[in-house]
Amino acid sequence: MTVDIFIACFIDHLFPETGMNMDKILAKLGVEVNYNDKQTCCGQMVFNIGCCDEAKELGETFIFYF
Repeated sequence: MTVDIFIACFIDHLFPETGMNMDKILAKLGVEVNYNDKQTCCGQMVFNIGCCDEAKELGETFIFYF
């Protein structure tokens, strides 16, 4: 089985070991991990500050690549 993973920016910046551990766990379970380096911002942080139109655009781009 192959899975695509998404590591959110706050995980990447604040808790990078979480993303690395997720990869390790999946590998131990025999799951092949694919990380698309074209992934973009999902828009969550922009949405949280009230910029809904910008968040929608970021979300649509994220979905396209993910």
